Order: sequence, then structure tokens, then C-alpha cells
Amino acid sequence: MKKLFLLFAVFMLAASIQSQEKKPFRMGNRVFELGIANFDLGIANNFLTAGDILNKNRKLIIDFENLGDGLNIGFDLSLSPLFFNINIKDKWGFGLDIANISAYGNIDISGELLKLNRSDGDRFGMGASAFLDVGFPLFFHIKNVVKKDLKINLRPAGFVTLFFAEPDMTYTFKEINNSGINSAYMEIDYEAKIYTPVLLDSRFDFFSSLDIGELLGRNLGVDLGIGAEYPLFNWLDLGVNFSHIPVIPSRLNHYVEIKDKISLDTSELNAVDLINGDVDMDKIINLPENNNMVFGTDSKDKYIRRPFKMIFYGNFRPFQSQIFTVTPKLGFSINGAYVQKFSVEGGLGIKLDLANMFITRIGINYEDKMWKNGISFNFNFRAVEIGIGAAMQSQNFLKSWQASGVRVNFEFKLGY
Repeated sequence: MKKLFLLFAVFMLAASIQSQEKKPFRMGNRVFELGIANFDLGIANNFLTAGDILNKNRKLIIDFENLGDGLNIGFDLSLSPLFFNINIKDKWGFGLDIANISAYGNIDISGELLKLNRSDGDRFGMGASAFLDVGFPLFFHIKNVVKKDLKINLRPAGFVTLFFAEPDMTYTFKEINNSGINSAYMEIDYEAKIYTPVLLDSRFDFFSSLDIGELLGRNLGVDLGIGAEYPLFNWLDLGVNFSHIPVIPSRLNHYVEIKDKISLDTSELNAVDLINGDVDMDKIINLPENNNMVFGTDSKDKYIRRPFKMIFYGNFRPFQSQIFTVTPKLGFSINGAYVQKFSVEGGLGIKLDLANMFITRIGINYEDKMWKNGISFNFNFRAVEIGIGAAMQSQNFLKSWQASGVRVNFEFKLGY
């Protein structure tokens, strides 16, 4: 009896060990993958929320007290009409991204201007850019880096700039004391200069004006994306990504420009003229006589680089399983389409992955000067994968939870 009990105990122990070592089912990654019409589109502001617009009284509610920090409106678009990837046993692979389009834009109006506070040259304005690129993503592993494999991602890309505009406006408001008399001087100096690949004047014709040789010779730029990921422990991967490291800048010299200034000078106003009705308003208020656009070509090229990012991240798996992953990240970006080009970026994401078939991602991130609180779902059936996602976002953290902006994304992939 004791021998039978001992034999049963040994059998149960062996079965337990075998069940622990047996890996759960997980669908493998596709060897060949084709992506069609993938996009990510977002718009946001720091002023109006969905509640302000869709209130029960059907009236737009505007609280001007909230404009002390300025008015910010932003949008961005990422469109991948067609791409394919090859994956060889998750060890190495390569791909081709065809005609990706990325666009950014923002309107940044100074809070000092909106509240008519004193200021000595406060910068504000509108910035925008759009790029078309062809990229060549690839990945591979470097073996035995401190006894483990280091994964490397590369993405060299050639791109052309479709248009580019930097915010370049200033607001000045000074109080002047002249012989004991107080007066004020206010000025808005604005310049909107949009660089384009071709001269968009009245003689512009797309087919005759578009010179492919000039476009590729002058406007073609090259940059590089680099990423590295290292499995420090079974439950922790550490990584870093660099986006759009400039190699050759894009160059444009054609432009459309609107440039002028608005000013108010109360030192030209006096009581005697008011009483006599002899006030020369042209000396007090300067308004542009016209807003005609100027089309021109600079003698020097405008050098343009795509927005740069560097992000550190960690994939933390507290249960040593692919099912649950927590990903904190931190880094910075530089984007010439903003008044303040430098920005800190970071966030926290959670991924629930069931057999690489049903994947849910939840995240709170600060990216591109916007708070983004989103959720996405991927349904992967090996031959077909569909992904959908949505987010609320805003330049203001509290308003990002009140739908001051929205984001939607869609993925569609085929392969096996």
C-alpha cells in the first residue's frame, strides 16, 4: 500500500512539473503581412469641451476666464495606404512602407494677447507641416549581448515636404509715460509664410509646374529611425526608440506669404482734438490696407527636418506572461511647427494579450503637446487582423477627460 501511494505521489509530481513547463497556446506572428489603409487621426483644443457644445440648452458656453494660459488648437494625421513586412521566425525581417503621409498643425494664441496684458514681444502663431515618405523597416538580433539577444529596429526613409509653416507672430503691449501723461502702445506683428515644393502663383498648373527632377533633387530628404530592446529579465524588457534622426534635410524655397502688422498708439490721442472733433485715427490705429498674398522664391533654401523623438520605455510583465504587460515611457520631442519646439513626452500603457488573438491596450500619454487617454482593440485571426481605437485628448489634462478633442485609428492587415 505504501509503495502504491509513493508511486501515485511520484506520478502526480511529474504531471505537475510537466503542466507547469507546458506553454499555453499562442498564435504565431505572420511570416508575410500586407497592410492597407491604416490611419490615425486626431484633433484637440484646450478651451471647448463636448459638454460646452452639446449642452441641454443647445447654446455654446464659453468661459473666457479659462483663456489665461492661451488658446491651443492642434491636429495630426498619419496615413499608411500600403505596406508589407516579412518576418523570418521572429529573428529578422524587413518591409516596405509606400507613400506614408504624416501631417501636423497647431494654432497657439498667447494668453497675454487674449487678456490684453502687458507684454514685451510674446510669440504666438500657426504652424503646420506635411510629409510624404517611403520607408524601409527592418529588424534583427545581435546574439550574446551579456548572454542575451539584443533586438535592433531600423527604418531608413526618404521623404518630401508637402508644405511647412513656422509660427512667427509677436504681441507687444507697453504703457508709456510721456511728461506725466500715461498712454499705451499695442502691436501685433504677424507673418504667415508657407513653404511649398512649387510656386503657387496665378500661373500655377499642376502638370506643367511640377518638376519631378527638382522635387527629388532639392526637396528629397533622408532620415533614420533606430530602436533597441533588451530582455533584462524574464519579466522586464528595456528599450529606446529614436524617430527621424536627420541625415539629409529637405529643402524648399517657394513660398506663400502674408505679412503685416496691427498697432494702437494712444499717445497720438489728446483731449483738445477730441473736443474739436479733429482726431486723426490713422495716427492712432494702424490697420493693414489689404491682405494680399505674396508668392515668391527665396534665394536661400529653407532646410526642413521631420519631428524628432527619443523615447525610453520598459515592458514590465509582473506575472512573467505575455497576457499582462505594463509599459511606462519617458522622452522628448523637437517639432519646428510649434512655438516651443522642445517638449517632454511620456506616459503609461497597459496591454492585455490573449494568445496574440485578442489584444486590448489602454494608455494615458502626453505626446505632441497633448494628453491622450485612449483604448484600442486588435482582433487577430492570422490571415486577417483588424484594429480599432479611440481616445479623448487635449492640451489641458483635465479637459482631456471631457472630450476637448478626439482621436480615432484603424488597422487592417492581411497575410499568413
